[in-house]
Amino acid sequence: MVNFLNLKYFVRVAEEKNITRVAEQEHISQQSLSNHIKKIEAEYGVQLFDRTGGLTLTYAGEQMYNYAVKFLSLRHDMENELLDMENTEQGTLRIGISYTRGSAFLPDILPEFCAQNPFVKISIVENNSQMLEEYLLHGHIDLYIGADMRPHAEIETIELMHEKLYFIVPEKIAGRLGNDAYNINDLEKEPFLLLSRGNRIRDMFDEYMRKENINVRVSLEAENIETLFELACKGMGITVYPEMFLRRHRDVLNSAKSPVTVIPLGDKFSESVLFIAYHKNKYRSRAAKSFIRTARESCG
Repeated sequence: MVNFLNLKYFVRVAEEKNITRVAEQEHISQQSLSNHIKKIEAEYGVQLFDRTGGLTLTYAGEQMYNYAVKFLSLRHDMENELLDMENTEQGTLRIGISYTRGSAFLPDILPEFCAQNPFVKISIVENNSQMLEEYLLHGHIDLYIGADMRPHAEIETIELMHEKLYFIVPEKIAGRLGNDAYNINDLEKEPFLLLSRGNRIRDMFDEYMRKENINVRVSLEAENIETLFELACKGMGITVYPEMFLRRHRDVLNSAKSPVTVIPLGDKFSESVLFIAYHKNKYRSRAAKSFIRTARESCG
């Protein structure tokens, strides 16, 4: 008999490779979490994890993970489709978005969506671009909001808006360079504060630098783009910032004593395309369609 809760916890641990972190995120004790996994091992007479020198899947664990992901995804699709058939206007919508883009994007979308779908439970899944793409492919999320996703045969993307990227340059660096129309080469020796690799904005910037044959000096990396903006305001270095986020700091940027100068990356750097994506081969619920429609209207 399939116990979906056991499978859910097993999948979480398999992906995080850390029982302590999963227990904290799921708000259960480590012992309870371990017991869920042990029940699967006892039922099938296999060992799912090699616990020597870390936490890695055994061969049996890898096979169990592949099936568990499919089972959980199918169960989610089944529940939503049956609820849609009964016109209950219920169900669960799992939205994947990067750590900081959610705070800039979702407040403009969710109030309207929730007013139209008051009984839909929403789960926001935050991670970097690479992980969210994997989550969408494996059925962990229903929709993914991101920028410039690589083409994939199983993924359908819907364009929401074009978004430029900007340099956020501390005033002490801008003053040293002398003007706000300098070439990217002028920045080569300056300290840069960048998102960690795996984030789509960072990957785009690195590719741009390679094409221009420029090596910038990365003095700090972080997962949170707002942290980088604040550090740039403190004069620590230059960061790269999406257009969508600029409006959050309009008062600071427009003030006479703004601590930074905002400069477009230039014509050679293509705009970032913000999109919403879903899996072609999985059930797209009424709630998912409603969210897509609301997002397009908001960005139109």
